Amino acid sequence: MPSSAEAKERALMALALRRVVERGWLTALLGYLIKREEVEVRLKYIGDVRLQRDELGALAMSTYYATKC
Repeated sequence: MPSSAEAKERALMALALRRVVERGWLTALLGYLIKREEVEVRLKYIGDVRLQRDELGALAMSTYYATKC
């Protein structure tokens, strides 16, 4: 069972990710990542993000669950 700090962190991440999805940034980021092995961007609500192709599946699942909130 996650601690209250971890639960708060996950909730904030889900809200931030939902904002990113609503604004279309995630679609653009994923499109950019498909063409490269790794990408690093600075997002307003999340901060610095470095993604690799193998993390794409985890990001897609997080996005799916975040948008269901």
